[in-house]
Amino acid sequence: MIKHYIYLQYKIANRRLKSYGFHPFVAYPLLFIVFTVFSFLLFYPQIIYLQYFYLLIPFYFSFNLAEPGRNDFLKICFNDKMYKMIRIMENLMIALPFIAFLLYKRCYLLAFLLTVLMIFSALANTRTRFSFVIPTPFAKNPFEFTVGFRNTFYLFVLAYGLTVIAIVVNNFNLVAFALLLTLLVPCGFYLKPENPYYVWQFSLSPAQFLYYKMKTALVYSFRLSLPIILTLSLFYPGNAWIPILCFLLGYIFLILFIVIKYASFPDEPGILEGIAILLCFFIPPLLLIIIPYYFNQSVKQLQTLLP
Repeated sequence: MIKHYIYLQYKIANRRLKSYGFHPFVAYPLLFIVFTVFSFLLFYPQIIYLQYFYLLIPFYFSFNLAEPGRNDFLKICFNDKMYKMIRIMENLMIALPFIAFLLYKRCYLLAFLLTVLMIFSALANTRTRFSFVIPTPFAKNPFEFTVGFRNTFYLFVLAYGLTVIAIVVNNFNLVAFALLLTLLVPCGFYLKPENPYYVWQFSLSPAQFLYYKMKTALVYSFRLSLPIILTLSLFYPGNAWIPILCFLLGYIFLILFIVIKYASFPDEPGILEGIAILLCFFIPPLLLIIIPYYFNQSVKQLQTLLP
């Protein structure tokens, strides 16, 4: 059963690559090369929290797999034990290249931590029968942060827990990683396009709509990272500029994800958009070009829905 499911997912992935204009025989080697170069570049600077940041990347690829509707469909098709096995297998398959590279770099603790986190996130998504509604510090509109926070709340619990541990053991890099976690996870909230109706109901111009989304992202992401920013400022006053810089970079990348989402709307962002995001991680000055470009594309894309 699982073997057939894996083969089906493989065929779906090939069809998606072809729809983007990439033949699988070309796309897979290209992805391997990009992943290898990306991994070596990310580990090139001897800055420990960039190695922790490496753990976040598989979570972005697993966000779509954690979609409630998809999980509900899998539960209909498979029994509970089989469903859990499939979800763990999917998460581990996504994390496998990252785990292999961490082992190659002899980062055994990080490889073990990534494995545990991916298994835990797969199991955490199975607990949909629990009727308790997780409270959020956000309003219902827009919905991205409310839905995203409830789907990934355990990552924020992890971030705040790491902050406490970092203060106890006096590890500044660990606090910096926790801050990056709270700033970068919200970017994943904007990976999935909503129903066009939820855009059409706004009586705003396309540019005003995008500015509204950006302002909301700024306020809500600040709420999530504020406890860690205050902790850094209180316990590491000499490095107070670092949380400010991290927040500014995190907010700029939030803007990038927003404009890329609506540049492809109502479809999901494609491979070219993913490459643009990776290039911005490697060469941040490109943000000055890519964000305005995708902002203009978003305005054009939204003109059919907004006045």
